[in-house]
Amino acid sequence: MRIITALFLFFTLPQIPTAQGTHGVPAIRSALSVMVIPFAPGGDKNVKNLIEHDTAFRQAISYINSALIDMGYSKTLDFLTFKDIIDKKISITEDEVWSTRAKRYIEQAPVDIIIETDLTWIDPRDRPHDRQAIVQLKAVDKYTSVIYANASSIRTAPREFPGLPAAMDCALNRDGRVAFQNFLAQLDSSCAKLPKKGRITTIKFEIATESTISLYDAVGNERLLDKIKAFVSSKAFHGGYEIVGFSAKYMELQVQLPVFSDSSSAKAVNADFDKELNNYLNQWGIKTDCTAVGSWLNFILQRRDN
Repeated sequence: MRIITALFLFFTLPQIPTAQGTHGVPAIRSALSVMVIPFAPGGDKNVKNLIEHDTAFRQAISYINSALIDMGYSKTLDFLTFKDIIDKKISITEDEVWSTRAKRYIEQAPVDIIIETDLTWIDPRDRPHDRQAIVQLKAVDKYTSVIYANASSIRTAPREFPGLPAAMDCALNRDGRVAFQNFLAQLDSSCAKLPKKGRITTIKFEIATESTISLYDAVGNERLLDKIKAFVSSKAFHGGYEIVGFSAKYMELQVQLPVFSDSSSAKAVNADFDKELNNYLNQWGIKTDCTAVGSWLNFILQRRDN
């Protein structure tokens, strides 16, 4: 038996869709941007070799892309193209293990949902008629780790497949089609709730250690702290946020940020928020430096001339 790897699929959520698109396909699917990325916990060397040298494995990824497109996810992106772009932007060493590298791709990806996919290719020696592909899927919110959908029974019946790509095509489009459709329906239902609820994000504002400013300093006709609260309220879902704690040097809030922007374009929890905040505070000579980890944003504030 040969167990190939595990895969992550990423979804970026764009405009709020109507309930149904053409031919009864949920419109949210055509609004989702999808990317497939190979990932193999405990199999770093194997997955790296598969990506770089195994044509059948790369074709199997393409079959997953094709299956998603056929199911209505028309904005399916190509991971290998994305990988090449990111490789040029960030420094990656040859001895860096794949799991570490994959996490860096995940950090760079403008996505909201990860679908963890375990792909098993069974290829018994001298028994080609017993070849079989098994796919397990789990959709997880990248920022909150909430599970949106789960499927463990997408598989082919044993038969003499010419190779993994053909078996993958059969698993998603024939033998395991019903299980795959049920998984997507579960994901549709969960994603449809996101526009209504938004996503809870922890945001912390800190004054830089070397800076002499205070959150209590007057900027315009209000304190800096109040200016920040007004900005956060303007961006929060229905204006909702809660102050966890604050002092002259820091403020921490729980903020309900919308998944969809007013312009009906997709946004991750930190997308454009830091740029807009920086532009907003710049009018009072204050700059920000943002660090984003999952559903947590940390802003360091100081005067622009520091």
